[in-house]
Amino acid sequence: MLATIGYGVASFVIAFVLAALLGSDGGALSKEFPWQFRLAAACRTPVLMLIVVPLSFIRGKYTLGRRRLRRYLRGPGGKAAAIRHAAHVDSISEQLRAWDRGGRKRKLRTARSNWAAMSTKLGSNKEECNQIALGHMNEILDVDEDGLTLTCEPGVTMGELTDELLPLGLMLQSHIEMESITIGGLAMGFGIETNSHKVGLFQESVLEYEFVDSHGRRHSVTKDQPELFYALPWSYGTVGFLTSLKVKLLRTQPYVRVEYLPTSSAGELTSQLQRLAALGEGQAPDFLEATLYDRDNAVIQAGYFDARPSTAAPLNRINVWYKPFYYRHVETALRSGAFQESIPLQHFLHRFTRSIFWELEDMIPFSNHPLYRALWGWLGPPEVSLLKLAQGPVIRRASVYAHVVQARASCLCGASRKASQSSTTGSAPTRSSSSRSPSAPPYLHACPRCTPAALAPPARPLAPPPRRPSREHRDPPGSQSLPTPPPPPRRPPPSPPPSRPQVRIFDHSSETGGSSGLLTPRAAEIEQGEASGLWVDLGAYGVPRAVREGAVWDAKENIRAMEHWTREVGGWQALYTDIFCTPTELRQMFDFSLLDKARKRHDGVDAFPEVYDKVKSEAGISDLSAELAAERAAAKKGTAAGRRSQSAATSVKSPPRRRSRSRSPRPIRG
Repeated sequence: MLATIGYGVASFVIAFVLAALLGSDGGALSKEFPWQFRLAAACRTPVLMLIVVPLSFIRGKYTLGRRRLRRYLRGPGGKAAAIRHAAHVDSISEQLRAWDRGGRKRKLRTARSNWAAMSTKLGSNKEECNQIALGHMNEILDVDEDGLTLTCEPGVTMGELTDELLPLGLMLQSHIEMESITIGGLAMGFGIETNSHKVGLFQESVLEYEFVDSHGRRHSVTKDQPELFYALPWSYGTVGFLTSLKVKLLRTQPYVRVEYLPTSSAGELTSQLQRLAALGEGQAPDFLEATLYDRDNAVIQAGYFDARPSTAAPLNRINVWYKPFYYRHVETALRSGAFQESIPLQHFLHRFTRSIFWELEDMIPFSNHPLYRALWGWLGPPEVSLLKLAQGPVIRRASVYAHVVQARASCLCGASRKASQSSTTGSAPTRSSSSRSPSAPPYLHACPRCTPAALAPPARPLAPPPRRPSREHRDPPGSQSLPTPPPPPRRPPPSPPPSRPQVRIFDHSSETGGSSGLLTPRAAEIEQGEASGLWVDLGAYGVPRAVREGAVWDAKENIRAMEHWTREVGGWQALYTDIFCTPTELRQMFDFSLLDKARKRHDGVDAFPEVYDKVKSEAGISDLSAELAAERAAAKKGTAAGRRSQSAATSVKSPPRRRSRSRSPRPIRG
């Protein structure tokens, strides 16, 4: 027995040391990083391989077994599910009524631990809040196969919905890749898929929201209440607690035929994506994205639903544990040329789960090696939640300056205009193939060289909306205009620019009387004629080149530059990432008019934190005191200028109350 234990311990130590030697990059880090972070980087690979990955495997199998047992015993929907859901809602309502009776002293947040959420934040900013226990809230309440709708609680994950819907020949209208993302997070936050060039963001698939307000009252919201309905997406639970939602479904085929089309220049990539997205109904791909491997070489992936594999498109089960990572498989098209294959739909929908997009090779550098896949591949990837749980505050703060997780949706027609303006004012020019779209995404020319990256196609035409003032000049009634802070230094955006799919942005301002909610396109971004814009999800995931080379990478300066660029081109930051903007800058990026109105109407202002307070990074991540002081100074200066202007107007237009021979009123010049 002792010999067996000794052999086991020795084997563990040998494997640990070997993995540390092969996978360590701690020695390459700048000495300015704290020693705890450099030690964690040196030991990261063996800790992941020998501890986190096995624990993730055990936890995943336990969760899967529990889910399937529950489905076997209960089945989805039915009267019993409705009764359980009603009990969940009653429990939440009772907690809120008790808080209401107690004087509404502290803001409301959920009691869910932040390490379990799919975001970069480790802290939760919940310490001073009253935390409401929501429970799991993961019941599938109804699947309407005829009406093509699904009703479920917000805690249901993409993996659960895949298991439930695909055997029925159905899927969500927007079915996100990562299995652990919840449907409630997509509805209240950022939800985009590779078919978003057809169906838009996830919020466009929602038919009904159910939430409980701060008084414990239950509300069901449909498009018949447009001001509230369009205020809820991206609101992050600042109006009430989401308790269920009803969404659209699509009929599917069991396979996706994927065509891999390599391109060798940015212009070719853009034109090919435009061509594919512009094809008519029945011809355009059902899924469309591109993976960029350097500034010139990329591979477009165009996916079409298919009933069965064929000789021309052989079967490839890409998510089998011994297979290469999907993005590495796609890369082979650069060497072998265009080809096509058939992928089972479930494998395609979760094609980036095994590699956590392309992050796993940053954590375990040899994770795509055949030997690793043979020995460890069957265990699967480490869970993101367990990765966060293993972090401490010191490592979390340092990781922000050594690793990038950023995403944003940006209108590239706006970027094209910005580039053309820069070229006319003497700035560095950006090539453009047309007035509507640059030959390559403008951010790409300035981005540091981190690959792979993903790009996506142009949006389908939008219905032309009525002309209205741009977002900066449409404040809610009675609100104070926000000062414009001085822009940060113009520097390139941070590292890897993976982007996700192109998204069709819908304008609902005609239904609400002037706003589509937080994602309201500015009037300048809605073009005449075709009335379309090139909206694309731009992302940056990975380790910046400067960090790899042992230098210091200023996360605050670089990410603020990217945020500034996003505001300039009329884009929107994905708020699950670390943000370095101020509250004022966030309000310049999003249209809060509908949300502010909904929060006032449902007594949410004193009950729930602002969106900024819920999504900002933990204390100590970034010091914004200088930016906030500059905003206060600008606001003070603007207020003083406004008073002078008002005084000048009064003195010119209003006669004096009594005449004075010695002194006549003079207008103040300004």
